[in-house]
Amino acid sequence: MSELKRDTEVKEDTSADMHQGSIWKEDYWLVKFFRKLSPLGFLLRILFWPFVIFVVYGALNYSGFCFRELRYLSDDEKIQKVIAEVSKGRFYAGAIINLATGKVGTIREPIPYESVEVFLKENPDCCTLIPKNGNYADIAPPPTLWQRIFGNVNYGVRMKFKLKYLETPVDRHGNKGIGHERETHIDGIFSSGNCGQGCAGYCDD
Repeated sequence: MSELKRDTEVKEDTSADMHQGSIWKEDYWLVKFFRKLSPLGFLLRILFWPFVIFVVYGALNYSGFCFRELRYLSDDEKIQKVIAEVSKGRFYAGAIINLATGKVGTIREPIPYESVEVFLKENPDCCTLIPKNGNYADIAPPPTLWQRIFGNVNYGVRMKFKLKYLETPVDRHGNKGIGHERETHIDGIFSSGNCGQGCAGYCDD
């Protein structure tokens, strides 16, 4: 029993010596250092995973990944989605102001194409895809870094096509006259996001 007691005392002394030499003592400088940083460390731990998620989200958006469909669109799909937006003609709608009276002088109402197929039939070889790092030829501003990160704008489509619209005169009292069908030719770059959401022209957001 006495030998067992001596062995126990020796182990306790050894453990006490190890504890005294440990870096986790209350007065050890490293413990004090981490304790001072604990609020900052806690904040960093909270922000770490949101930051990682944002980086992954931004990187995928920048690469052109479409989260809505969970895949990358092919070049043909990108062009067709932009055509579907542009063929509606909303970007060309507007009114011409009569400078003499300050009132609307003419209203232009675009006549949309029936479908993408009809658009391509009437405008063969109309469209060329411009990648995010492509040459925009000073026609439209290229996508900005933030637009790419958030997927709002990632590429453009150079388009040359015919646009039909109804032009209606309006007198100074606001009465509409007889509308006449007109035709014009459009040559421009139409920007689009990762999933084909188009800006139909220039995207500022």
